[in-house]
Amino acid sequence: MRTTLSVTVHPLSILMRQSMLYFCFFSLLAVTSSAQMGGQTTYNFLRLTPAARTTALGGSTIATYESDVNLAFFNPALYSSDMHNRIGLSYVNYIADVSHGMVSYAHKGSEQYGSFGGGIQFINYGSFTRRDAGGVEMGEFRAGELALQLGWGYQFNPLMRVGANIKLIGSYLESYYSHGIAVDVSGMYIDTTRNLTFTMLIRNFGMQLDPYVTGNREALPVDVQLGVSNRLRHLPLRWSIIFHDLHRWGAAYNDPNDTYYRRQLLLSNGEAAPAPETTVADEIFRHVIINGEFLFSKNFHARIGYNHQRRKELVVPDRNGSSGFSFGFGIQVKKFRFDYGRGAISLAGMSNNFSVTTNLSDF
Repeated sequence: MRTTLSVTVHPLSILMRQSMLYFCFFSLLAVTSSAQMGGQTTYNFLRLTPAARTTALGGSTIATYESDVNLAFFNPALYSSDMHNRIGLSYVNYIADVSHGMVSYAHKGSEQYGSFGGGIQFINYGSFTRRDAGGVEMGEFRAGELALQLGWGYQFNPLMRVGANIKLIGSYLESYYSHGIAVDVSGMYIDTTRNLTFTMLIRNFGMQLDPYVTGNREALPVDVQLGVSNRLRHLPLRWSIIFHDLHRWGAAYNDPNDTYYRRQLLLSNGEAAPAPETTVADEIFRHVIINGEFLFSKNFHARIGYNHQRRKELVVPDRNGSSGFSFGFGIQVKKFRFDYGRGAISLAGMSNNFSVTTNLSDF
């Protein structure tokens, strides 16, 4: 007698395997892509983090596991049914009359297909005076950029979550315009018994569809990040360490024309002395963000963060200031949650971020 054993493969299992394959594929592409420094990429407003909570925690919160629609905007693996009908608004009065912000929203889907979300991220550079070659005024013009985003998140077992965003990008600078497309891909490992979270995220992987100048396509600000977070058992503290820009090693930049930061000594043959090399330790820490969130109660959180790359790039010699440090807080008032984040950019000013979130189902 012959016994036949049949195995049914659920379509969702196939979908999850394909999702992980795509995740690995994008990871490989991002890691093997050429290094891109600041100033060599376009759509750099995508590097900004309008959400006040993210600003307070140093610029990245990918390892924080919580039902916050603003966090899910940057880490789509967080989208879940717990965020259903939540909406978040963030606004930043930036430097020199520049403002930027975002609107985020989440909607539950189903256990089979996951949850969805998205929103808009924008930056407004303000108005400028248009002049001709002779300096004669010819009216004014405005400049701005935005990204329309759609996200998806899915939990395919108690320990693993995956997610992806797709972004349609538009940039309008006087008579120059450009359009592009980008994706974010993330995966999370969540150990609730130890309050431990590991996250991998690839941001802004894509291309320009319409460059500003025909035939001159520019790279997007790709960022490969790894994060770990842990909430302590006997202390109301959740700490995180984020490793960013892992697809490139050379995060330091020495300007050969900068005589303030690096004295130019002329050798006997008239050549400039070589720039001092960045130490290995400094290069490593330029890829690190450290933050902590004090969870005093359900209605009040205090936050602090440190971004070493930001400090090294923006600090002024002999006047270190607080560049690279950030702090903030979040409070729950009835149906609304208000967040504030203050990031020290440089001696020129601070970044003040404000966010408000609520659940539309409560009204």
